[in-house]
Amino acid sequence: MEKDVTIEGVQIHGVRKPSSRIDRIFKLSKDCYQRAVEINSQLYHIHDPELLPIALKLKKLGKLVIYDAHENTPASIIDKEWIPFQFVRNFVSKVFEKYELNVSKQLDAVISVAEPLLERYIQNEKVLIRNLPILDNFKGEELSPEMQKAEKGAVYAGGLTSARNIKEMIDAVGKSYQIKVLHLFGEWESKDYMTICKRSKGWSKVCYWGFKDSKQVYTFLKEKGLIGLILFDKDIKNHKIALPNKAFEYMAAGLPILMSDIAYWKENFHSVAKFTDPSDSEKISKSIDDMISDQKQLSERVEKGLREVNMLNWQKESQVLIDLYRRLINT
Repeated sequence: MEKDVTIEGVQIHGVRKPSSRIDRIFKLSKDCYQRAVEINSQLYHIHDPELLPIALKLKKLGKLVIYDAHENTPASIIDKEWIPFQFVRNFVSKVFEKYELNVSKQLDAVISVAEPLLERYIQNEKVLIRNLPILDNFKGEELSPEMQKAEKGAVYAGGLTSARNIKEMIDAVGKSYQIKVLHLFGEWESKDYMTICKRSKGWSKVCYWGFKDSKQVYTFLKEKGLIGLILFDKDIKNHKIALPNKAFEYMAAGLPILMSDIAYWKENFHSVAKFTDPSDSEKISKSIDDMISDQKQLSERVEKGLREVNMLNWQKESQVLIDLYRRLINT
């Protein structure tokens, strides 16, 4: 967001959009630092790893700084194909890991969305703050006339990327005898990947809605969803150690969930979801059909999900973050 705006009482100080990855990493951070100094806040919450140099500079100015380690960045670097050659990615990953751990221990706190991510850091103040759904977003946003006419079906809302196995998802729905339509919300990672997905025999069952306001999507999930799909690539390291917020959103919408058979996910969602191999469209299709066929078990999973999300939601979780802010400021 380039302009300064106020949204729901929150003042947002805009910076320009980066023109490239290099610009984002090396130049945009300077702009962010200048804005941060102009604002002259007591406490700064750093979310992106490329802003860690800013964190150190702000500490030198006597500011309080929190690092939001929302993913295992060294692990994600290994999977980034835009960095040429695997040995280069491995080297960059190791260098960044040493740098990240060194910088973070000089900051006032580290927060993360999952315990395995927090375990990496040598820090006195480490706080788990899960990325849970905002229940108010599921209250009464009227659907557009076109959405109101949509047939109930399987739903996926999020990034339409190869790492999320969208092609395999489409292939599987094409083979399903229980699902007549797959509703997709989100933006494609590239035109090439979209073209690959459109070549699937299952594409005839796809209803692509593009990027929509989150409240519209949540209402659609509640009214038009039969099953929520989360079929992330289980070989990507970050997927193995983080819980997908999408699962909690599906739970809040009253949807049964089919997920990738990732050990950490099975540990946390075993009572509310069914699991399958996300790379095998035959297994995905069979899992979908088995779930829809067993309405009793389906209803039990939905009920458990609704009970859990009433305890696990952002209204409660946000208080943990607010308490951390207050504790640091009042120390």
